[in-house]
Amino acid sequence: KPARAADACDLVFTDAPYGHDLTAEGITALSAAGWVREGGLCILETGSDETVKLPDIFEPLDDRKYGAAHIHFFRFLSKGRN
Repeated sequence: KPARAADACDLVFTDAPYGHDLTAEGITALSAAGWVREGGLCILETGSDETVKLPDIFEPLDDRKYGAAHIHFFRFLSKGRN
């Protein structure tokens, strides 16, 4: 569980170990701890064969594959949405 953020970020990049299904849990925990500002861009790297399913507080924007990497782009909408 991440520590509470002093300030939220407009841009968050994560690169969890491939194949361990940690990406959704990680970005959700970071947003709950105040690390992601509303409207902030989240760029999440996973293995090329992995998908990311996030709560609806994250809006999917794009995804791209580069070799062994799959890059997912999401916008953080609001902590208040469920």
